Amino acid sequence: METAVASLSPRASVALAILAALEGQYHSERPEIEDISKFLFDMYKANIDIGDVALRSVPSGFYSEDVETLIGQFLSSGRARKMSPVRFTPEGLSLLREIVEDEKASNPKGVQEAATVVGLRL
Repeated sequence: METAVASLSPRASVALAILAALEGQYHSERPEIEDISKFLFDMYKANIDIGDVALRSVPSGFYSEDVETLIGQFLSSGRARKMSPVRFTPEGLSLLREIVEDEKASNPKGVQEAATVVGLRL
């Protein structure tokens, strides 16, 4: 197996993928969980270690229960408005950015590599 070019915590991987789906170069107006999961697969394909984030193939591409779980946590805390298509409150978006920034503080190279792969400018 090839050595990963970068490594991210699972939570930061998912947060970065969500931000890419909402705000990145390849974003969607109404991202679904499958759109977010594709960004995780893109990181994996680029040999970025996304931790133990589970991805499975579905007819429309890829699906991650880890994405669903994080969005569900945001929904239950009032930081998201809708599961799929995904809708976050401003506080939710701020928390996603905070997760990525916290990871970036200890792992700037890994976060930048992953952000480049998914077309997200940090």
